[in-house]
Amino acid sequence: MRRMTLVVVLLSAACAGGKPVPQARDTLQPLPETGRPDAPSADLVVHRRSKTPLAVQSTEPGSPLRIDEARAIVADLEKRQAAASPDDPLRNPRGVDDILEILRRDQIDLFGAGVALAKRLSDPQATALQGQIELAWGEALLIVGELLDDVGVRMREAARPLQQRQAAGGLDQAGADRLSYLKEKERSAERLSGALGLVGMQHLWAGASLAQSVMEEHPDSYMGYRLAADFHRLRGDWGVFDELMSKIEKLNPESNGLVFLKGVAALNRDGDVEAARAKFRQSLERDGKFVRAQVYLYLASPLIADAFDELLRLRQMNANHQLVVWALPAVADAFDQGVITRKTPGRAAPSAVPATPSAPGASN
Repeated sequence: MRRMTLVVVLLSAACAGGKPVPQARDTLQPLPETGRPDAPSADLVVHRRSKTPLAVQSTEPGSPLRIDEARAIVADLEKRQAAASPDDPLRNPRGVDDILEILRRDQIDLFGAGVALAKRLSDPQATALQGQIELAWGEALLIVGELLDDVGVRMREAARPLQQRQAAGGLDQAGADRLSYLKEKERSAERLSGALGLVGMQHLWAGASLAQSVMEEHPDSYMGYRLAADFHRLRGDWGVFDELMSKIEKLNPESNGLVFLKGVAALNRDGDVEAARAKFRQSLERDGKFVRAQVYLYLASPLIADAFDELLRLRQMNANHQLVVWALPAVADAFDQGVITRKTPGRAAPSAVPATPSAPGASN
C-alpha cells in the first residue's frame, strides 16, 4: 500500500534577501549558505510517487521557469480562487483573531491578507503568526503542486500505449485526439506544479526567517517553539523537531497544534498511517474548524474511496479550499468515467485522470 505523504526537505535554504538564516540558541540547526532564495536551482525534494523533483519548466522544453513567471501563475490561480468569495470578511482582517481564523481556514487566497495585517501589527505574537502563515502558505502550494505533478505523471502513463500504437501506424483519429489531449494536460500540469514549487519555497524561506527571529527574541515562548517545530518538520529535521516538541509539551500540554504535529510525524517520519489518522481526528475533535488537519486526513487516505470521502468532508468545512476547488472535480470525474474505483490506492488521487476544465491543470 502506498502512503499519501508530503515530506518537504529543504536541502539548501536561505532567508529572504539571500542572507544566511542565523541560528536561534540551541534549537534551530544551521542551514548551509546558498544563493538567492528565488534561484530556480535551489534544491527541493518532495517525496511522492513520481520520485522526481517538481517540474520547473516554461512552455518550451528545457527553458527554466523564471521566478516572475511563477509568481504570475500562482497569483492568477489565487485570483481565480478568490473570485468565488469576493466578499469574505477575512479578505480585510481586523485583528489577531482574524489572522487565527485565516490559519484555521487554510485557504491560500486569504493568506496574503493575513500576512499584510501581521506586518502592520508588528508585535511578537503577530510576527509569530506571520511566520506560521508563510509556512502554511508554502506547504499548501506544495501540496497542490504535488497533486498537479501527479497529474503530469498520470498523463505520461496514459499516453505511453497511444504513442506506441502511433509509432506502429495503428492509431486512429480518436486515438490521436486523445494522445494530443493527454500531452497538453501533461505540459500544463508540469508548468503549474513548477510554479507552485518555486513560489511555495519562497514562502517557506520567509517563514524560516521569521521563525529564527521569533526564537532569538523570545527563546522560551510557546509560539516560537510552535513555529520552529513546523519549520523543522517541513525540513525533515526530526531530531530537532522532537526537541522542540518536548518544549511545546512542557509549555502548553493541551496544545491542539501539538496533537496535529504528532500526527504529521507519525505519517511522514514513521509511516504509521493509522496512528497519523487517529491524531488528525483527535485534532479535529478539539477544533472542528481546523482545516489543515482535514487536509492531512485526505493526504493520509489509504484508498481512493477514503480520499474521496475526506475531500467531501473538507468541502463541508470549507467549500472554497484549494483542494475542493481544484482536486475534487477531477476525483469525481474519475469515478464517473470508471478510470478509478473505490479500491484504487489512495496515493493515486487525484491524479488518476486528466485535469478537468475547472482544475488549474486544464487548458482552454
